[in-house]
Amino acid sequence: VWIKTEGVTGQAYAHLAWQRGSKWLSETPTPRLDGTADWRKVTVSAVAPDEADNLVVSLNLARAKGTAWFDDVSVSGKSDVLPEVHYEFNDTEGWFPFPFPPDDTNLDGIDLTGLLHTPAGKHGFVTVRPDGHFYYEDGTRARFFGTNVGGRDCAPEKERARRVAARLAKYGVNMLRLHSLDGRYGPLIDYSQGTSQEFNAAALDRIDYFIAELKKRGIYVYMDLLDYRWFRTADGVARGDEFTHNWQGSMKGASIFDERMIELQKDYATKLLTHRNPYTGLRYVDDPAIAVVETTNENSIFYFFNMSGLSLEYYRDELTRRWNAWLASEYGRRDALARAWTDEEGRCALVAEEDPAGGSVALPFGMLGRIRPATGEGTVDPLLSPLRVRDVLRFFAGIQRRYYETMRSHLAGLGVRVPVAGTNQQFVVVDTEVDAMNDFMSRNQYWRHPQRNARPFFKFANEPLVAVDIPTVRNPLSVIARTSVAGKPQAVAEFNFPWPNEYRCEGLLMSAAYACLQDWDMFLLFSYGLDDGPLSMFRSQSDPARWGEFPAAAMMFHRHDVAAARNEVHVVHTPRDTFTPRPHTRYAKYTNYRFLTFTSKVRNVFIDEAYRGDADVVLACGLSADARVEGDRKVIRLSQRPWEEWLYPDFVGAAQRLQLPGYDRVDAKTKRLASDTGELSLDYGEGLLTINTPCTKSAIGYLQNAGPIDLGGLRIDARTEFAAVTATSLDGEPIGRSRRVLLTSVARAENTAQG
Repeated sequence: VWIKTEGVTGQAYAHLAWQRGSKWLSETPTPRLDGTADWRKVTVSAVAPDEADNLVVSLNLARAKGTAWFDDVSVSGKSDVLPEVHYEFNDTEGWFPFPFPPDDTNLDGIDLTGLLHTPAGKHGFVTVRPDGHFYYEDGTRARFFGTNVGGRDCAPEKERARRVAARLAKYGVNMLRLHSLDGRYGPLIDYSQGTSQEFNAAALDRIDYFIAELKKRGIYVYMDLLDYRWFRTADGVARGDEFTHNWQGSMKGASIFDERMIELQKDYATKLLTHRNPYTGLRYVDDPAIAVVETTNENSIFYFFNMSGLSLEYYRDELTRRWNAWLASEYGRRDALARAWTDEEGRCALVAEEDPAGGSVALPFGMLGRIRPATGEGTVDPLLSPLRVRDVLRFFAGIQRRYYETMRSHLAGLGVRVPVAGTNQQFVVVDTEVDAMNDFMSRNQYWRHPQRNARPFFKFANEPLVAVDIPTVRNPLSVIARTSVAGKPQAVAEFNFPWPNEYRCEGLLMSAAYACLQDWDMFLLFSYGLDDGPLSMFRSQSDPARWGEFPAAAMMFHRHDVAAARNEVHVVHTPRDTFTPRPHTRYAKYTNYRFLTFTSKVRNVFIDEAYRGDADVVLACGLSADARVEGDRKVIRLSQRPWEEWLYPDFVGAAQRLQLPGYDRVDAKTKRLASDTGELSLDYGEGLLTINTPCTKSAIGYLQNAGPIDLGGLRIDARTEFAAVTATSLDGEPIGRSRRVLLTSVARAENTAQG
């Protein structure tokens, strides 16, 4: 269809609607247009639902003033023949039901309540100390292992709230994140009022009660602020009613720089955090059971560099206007900008028609994915010139810093005393540096996240992490480690090995083990559902392959059964390195320092002139290879760029020359990554991870092929091809002497009649 618009303030578009008789089944829209534009052809493809018997083509001018013309509407042919679907079913003879009743609070079998101190907050507010870890006010180290609830599950009915709190405590959960309180599908904001500024009083009362019950059980709260709020036009937000729920077309990114949305965020924080909970008698800012606060979930200005269709065109235009104003303030005249953007080979990234005075210098939306590892610094495309991208990153960094400064100042003014995080997604080095201005780092990561929007079926990669090629395959543990920062606690706010991956039994135990090695401070599974429905992608509470391993993983983490690494490695970044574009981790041949995740504790350090920290060893690579290091620190300098080469052999060689503990017997030519503590061994060639500590012993992966595995006090000889077998001492005595041992053995788990 061809569309022409004049002064359209809303959306002009067409859509295909499938029906059976007069019953609506589904619809698919074309791209949406606004403003004034000449004729433009837009197209849409859709697959008819099996039960559809008719198709309606609608021409729409939605929530708008202005005029739209539609012409030459055509529906042609039919889609490509869908691939033939072959349904395969596992032979489940001998399998057995393993239900997890959601109201099971009986402590006869599983009882990890002794790992929790009651009530939550008894040791005072959570704080951050210079060593980069959480502590309570009385000096006790604070570490959190738990899960998330989302949307309306954050406000359960009171009887259910009591059962949920009791069941979470039974399994050793000492932190629950309340996620997406603010979304249009969440409980807190009453969107029926036409704005996003009114709370639903009944829902707030249920949230209050739930938090009070959690506190009684020793469960702390991770409080989100901005998640998926639907800012409305009636709030004074331009085009607010046009925002969608998810990233494309949402408030993401724009809410970092739009002054009205920032004011509304401050207002929301004031209403929520200064609200007095009638069941505890405390305002949330005064309650130490509210352990940490997150400013915004999966949201930053840097998303604009990663996603071309983020937010609305109105806000992308406004950001481009600010970009041009920033360039004018930085460089003054066009010729000065042209000189600054001309490289050593004489190539100028400022094209002929661009001039900041006219607001015509393009901002490269969604270009991060086009930076490839062949050069690491983009191509001859002017939009990908390293000099242009350097300024884009400087511009974005300034906006993000101002946002954090504004929100942090407001929260401090409210009396917030607990650590505050920024966001939990980073794409480039500089946004990690900017995020580190907050009190702690937070990260969301998933293994083989399903593509839920793929058609005709969602897609996922059915493979185990323990058996992929670690040097070249992006994995969530390494991504988290890559964005950890020295002096800042590391939280993992969301993590999962989603269903229907058949190997997901590896996930929780493997992740908890390396979280201990890295000495991360918080690890939260996403997510926990309040019902006992069928297995689903993220809700894990009824899954033997995930929730079935929770007790063993919780014991391992809370007791720190896996020791923290013997060596702390600080990866230094000079300013030049920080602002130089590099490939997204999805496209880089190698992810930076990926091996360190599995061997030693790794943190990033951003320096101006020199490194002055106290790491066991400093790693200076690529553009930071010549970084100045003061004092008598041990230093490993590698000139190679870490996204272009697998640096593990060179690092191990240097570590052995420096006599770093735990590296003396490492053979870097093999596919085995051993922790410097000797307790963890990941052989990604054989697909086998072993955890061998006094109180937790485990073998995970292709156990049948591995043959008998002797972990000293535990011998595992499995006939199942892929499984996770774990022995956990319940009395704190070493396996072999312990009188009470929890044995957890999990392989595949699936829904009844799952194809």
